[in-house]
Amino acid sequence: FPIRFKRLQWRLNAMVRRRLAWTRLAGMAALLVGKTSRAAELGIQLQVDPRSSLSGEEHMLPSGVMVTILGNLIENATESLNHSTRKQKEIHVSILENPDGLLLCVEDTGPGILPELLPYIFEPGVSTKGEAGHGLGLVQIKDLTDLYHGQIRVESEPKSGTSFFLSFPAHSTPSPQGGAPGSP
Repeated sequence: FPIRFKRLQWRLNAMVRRRLAWTRLAGMAALLVGKTSRAAELGIQLQVDPRSSLSGEEHMLPSGVMVTILGNLIENATESLNHSTRKQKEIHVSILENPDGLLLCVEDTGPGILPELLPYIFEPGVSTKGEAGHGLGLVQIKDLTDLYHGQIRVESEPKSGTSFFLSFPAHSTPSPQGGAPGSP
């Protein structure tokens, strides 16, 4: 009897892991399909790098955190391009996971971020959108990246576009800071 119970327990655990993996991948797929459709409505081409890879395991970053980060960066790029007079309106997204970590990249062909604003984009209230912006999205991204021991690199050229590169080490766990991201 104990052997049968262990076998049943193993099967149930495997089934739960598969369902969680599917949920993670389905959430990311839903985000990308939704953002791609919205971009297309605005005449913007959103492309996901065909070399992108993502396992169903959450050993790199929880799916909700990844959806928040990518969703915010893609939305910022979409808004920037939507208000741009440029003819080439493209967003490129890469999700590259390997045993050493996770790399998320969002690049656009928008107007870029002014060099004098770039050092302050992760501060509350700072927005590249003028009056229309709240200046909270990039703060949240920075807080989540810090919480999961990640790093952010931003490259931007006025009139050429902006690239955000976020990297996270394997087996990232939240920092034991005691508060929610963004809290003192």
